[in-house]
Amino acid sequence: ARVTDVPYAPTKIELARRSARALVEQLSSGDRVALVTYAQEANVHAPLAPLTTEHRSRILSELRGIPASGGTDLVSGALRGLTLLADARDSSDRTARVILMTDGFPTVGLKSFDEVTRAIAAKRSKTPITTIGFGAGSTSGADDSGYDPELLTEIARASGGSFYHAQEVDGLLRSF
Repeated sequence: ARVTDVPYAPTKIELARRSARALVEQLSSGDRVALVTYAQEANVHAPLAPLTTEHRSRILSELRGIPASGGTDLVSGALRGLTLLADARDSSDRTARVILMTDGFPTVGLKSFDEVTRAIAAKRSKTPITTIGFGAGSTSGADDSGYDPELLTEIARASGGSFYHAQEVDGLLRSF
């Protein structure tokens, strides 16, 4: 019998889940965090709240159950995150930031580069958006292997945020 050692490569959604879990685990108690997903529409899985032990557990549990469901409504996800932050804005010196993680091209709702960037810019206010792409960066959208790095770069640039390409969790966490 022949045995080969083939390295396991996580799927894009697995890498996104792992990255989000690792990010939530490294945040400090009291940091305010929400969890919004966006496939066919945006859904709030955990409201914006201080990161207590219970809230952290809820977010980590919700992250385990996020499926790869075949749609990417990037604009509704970004706008829901921005709305949650705007509604909870306080007078403290807290840094407010949307972290927009995606493993695909916009396929639901607004899809074109111009539509997406205009819609997000109109709502953004002064909140920076950090964008993170999982999978292979491509501008064609012809296959299911990636995301549009030019779009994510523009969303981040226009908001004063940063763009990251995530190939592995540890490298991504060093970026924060």
